[in-house]
Order: sequence, then structure tokens, then C-alpha cells
Amino acid sequence: MFSQSVVHWTSQDAVQVHLDPLHIPFSLDVLEEGSGIDAGGTNTVVRCELKSERACHLKLLWRVPCSSLGRLLNVVTAADVLLLHGDTRSFGPGEHSIEAVYQGEETLEEPSLPRSHYPLVAVVEITAAPESPSSVVALVAVIHVRDTHTSMATSVLHRYVRQADGRVTLLQPLYSSAEEGGSEPLGLCSVCQEAPAAVVLLPCRHGCVCRACFARTPTCPLCRGFVAQYFTRSL
Repeated sequence: MFSQSVVHWTSQDAVQVHLDPLHIPFSLDVLEEGSGIDAGGTNTVVRCELKSERACHLKLLWRVPCSSLGRLLNVVTAADVLLLHGDTRSFGPGEHSIEAVYQGEETLEEPSLPRSHYPLVAVVEITAAPESPSSVVALVAVIHVRDTHTSMATSVLHRYVRQADGRVTLLQPLYSSAEEGGSEPLGLCSVCQEAPAAVVLLPCRHGCVCRACFARTPTCPLCRGFVAQYFTRSL
């Protein structure tokens, strides 16, 4: 007698969500080469590349208390720039190379964990009036600076956007595929290995299943996590 396996298919109860496109008119990336803190902890340079479609202000804030980030995501005053050893620069549309130099007296290094300060927070704000309440008016980049206590490269830890109506959103990869782990074009379904993986599961954000297999897959095929919501991608 042959052994048999029984597969119980279940209906899919996840709720489909519809994503509204959000246009971000600028980007800020850290250039690792030439960025960091020297052995004495007194000379700090961070090099960045700013790309903007519109005229904007760039505010650089050093040694930002972690407890203050929530407020700074909503508004950065002139007093904040002064208190946090920062400066404000103006740029027109285009690509710009930025060199940020820390000139404060306190060291940015913190040997103990968890750390109480972010070494650098960069805030990009448009100078013109927003076109609509949903327009993105600011980008906030929380930047880690490599020092003698950690081998982590100088890089952006988190990016947030602020819209004209006051909404603040943490930017995250939209989905991850089974092959790449990033927002690359999705491959084949991880269940049937035949149809394109067109469905992205939430909250795990794995894009790993086709429409047909999703209808009878109550959990994520990759992480086995519960599927509460989903959205589909056009192929």
C-alpha cells in the first residue's frame, strides 16, 4: 500500500489593499568613501549626494537626541539648527554633492548601547508652496556615522517623508522577492513554480505567490507568517 498525504485547501480571508502612488521629489544618499569619525572622535565628515526636482533647503543636525526625533520629523526650527550644531543650505533642482562637517565640542562616539543620540539627521524641505495636501514637502534621513566602536559603515538608518497635511511616513522596501530580498522584479511563484509571483503579502511584504496559489494559501509560503492584507502587482 502506498502512503498518502492529504492537503487541506482553505479559503483566503486576507483583505486587499490599494496603494496610492507617492511622488518624492528628492533623494539623499550617503557616500561611504571619505565619511566617518577619526580616531580622536573630533573630526567628522559625511559626504552625501542630494538629488532634487525642486528648489529646497537642506538642514544638517548633529548629535540629535533619540528622544527628539519624533518632534523633528514634524518641524525643524532655527533654534534646533543652532542647538544641534547644524547649518542650513539652499539648492536648486539637480544633483548636488554635499560635505557635512561636525564642528561641535562633544564627541559623536558613544561606546555603550543602546545609544542615546543619532550622529546626524539631514532634513530636506521644499521651498515652494505644496501643490496639494498630499504632496511630499520634506525628507528626513537619520544617518549613522562609522566610529571606532562599531564596524557598521556610514549609512542612512531610516528615511521618513512628511506630507503637506502633516502625515509622516517611514519609508521601507515595498516588497521582497524570494530570490533577491529587495524591491526587484518578482520571479516565479514559490508554490507552483510556474506562474509569475504577482501577489505581495502583508505584513511580511513577501512577494512570492501567484494569484491562483494565493487563493488557497492562508500563510506566507516563505516565512509561514499570517497574511492579514495583500496587494497585487501589474506584470
